[in-house]
Amino acid sequence: MEHVINSYSVLIGGLHPALWLGVFALCLVGELVGFSVPYLLETTWLLAGSLIGAHQMSVLVLLPMIAAATVGRIVGMSLFYHLAGFGSVRFFHRFPALKTRLDMSAFKRRLESRHWSVALWIALGRLFWLRFPITLLMSMSKRYLPLAAGVVISALIYEGTYVAIGFVVGGSVKLTPSQLLPYFFVGLSLSFALGFAVKQLWNIFRSKMFAGRLST
Repeated sequence: MEHVINSYSVLIGGLHPALWLGVFALCLVGELVGFSVPYLLETTWLLAGSLIGAHQMSVLVLLPMIAAATVGRIVGMSLFYHLAGFGSVRFFHRFPALKTRLDMSAFKRRLESRHWSVALWIALGRLFWLRFPITLLMSMSKRYLPLAAGVVISALIYEGTYVAIGFVVGGSVKLTPSQLLPYFFVGLSLSFALGFAVKQLWNIFRSKMFAGRLST
């Protein structure tokens, strides 16, 4: 196992197109169908950051990986966007009243009034587990460019956060990647559990708030 981890660290620390293609494919599939391999991308960014922090890897080596991930997310989102748009055209053709309601909705008015800040709201929503609902709504509203900008912003925040954590750890402790990996796994497990708990609480709060609006 130690040999595998060290070999993967060497792969991360070098300019390997195969790694870029793998990162691209994982991000594309994640955006298109919501499937992801648990821990794989997160540990990749953490290990990359730790290698940079330990001065065993250049930031320039990281840039193609970040670019591959961002392009993969854009391509996956674009495919889902167009599939959703095709489905929404047929759906609204069958139920034109719903199209009228969407055009007159507060959501559509907010999109039109916020202009440049829409991408920031999209990025925030994606980071709070609203990736697919946002893409569906933006597809129905024909707002591709703000959605694409939001995808780029959220991707840079997401990947950058893990790289920054790895950078701090790699610069603070003198451990090999195989020694660091168990700590990364424990930290990721705790963050996933906390994120799941926050998500459940948010769903409960949102359902109660929606029920309160219906009752008034």
